[in-house]
Amino acid sequence: RWLPELFGKAGKAPKPGGMCTPEAGCPPAADGTRTDIIGVLTGSGVASPEGEPVAGEKEARDKDSEKEIAMIAIAGATGNIGSKIAAALLSGGHPVRCIARSTDKLDVLAAQGAEVEAISLADTPALTKAFSGAEVVFAMIPPNYQAPDFLSYQEMIGTSLVRAIQASGVKYVVNLSSLGAHLADGTGPIKGLHAQEQRLNQLSGVHLLHLRPTYFMENLLAN
Repeated sequence: RWLPELFGKAGKAPKPGGMCTPEAGCPPAADGTRTDIIGVLTGSGVASPEGEPVAGEKEARDKDSEKEIAMIAIAGATGNIGSKIAAALLSGGHPVRCIARSTDKLDVLAAQGAEVEAISLADTPALTKAFSGAEVVFAMIPPNYQAPDFLSYQEMIGTSLVRAIQASGVKYVVNLSSLGAHLADGTGPIKGLHAQEQRLNQLSGVHLLHLRPTYFMENLLAN
């Protein structure tokens, strides 16, 4: 199938230099290639410097065109990033399972054709059930700045995600991380994302891609 081939080509995230967005993907890496978030989740993946698919990807997709389309589960599906990814996938006709706590926001996605699961990411048994049957998971730790101990919160949600991925048998994971997550210390809240990358890296039999975007324009509103 196309997913192993795609993850083999997209195994390293682009070097930083700008923002990653569902619409535009990520800034080009040193070799000029781009990682398209929606493309990674659906199998159209990495574009060449000219914007064309990497050689062989079209043929791989054509071979899969007669097969059942993979279910994609999205954690944090009602947030700023997850909601845009969900909308883009749904508009492309992909089966999507949206996971979040807000039933009102999930109702909007359900009306667009998504399966929805109104659960907490900390509820590992419920999360395992939500991931079951999905071929791809978009994983993230939604920020909770009201948590009394932010790193402990990240560890709780991150551990739950990893255990649910392992128990559900999901084989492909796209993890939202951050610039600086390659550093073990001295990065504030990003330290928790470093730890999450390390937890996910320990999974056996899972094709994994970490996304490390740099900065979100919306952050400026808090300044």
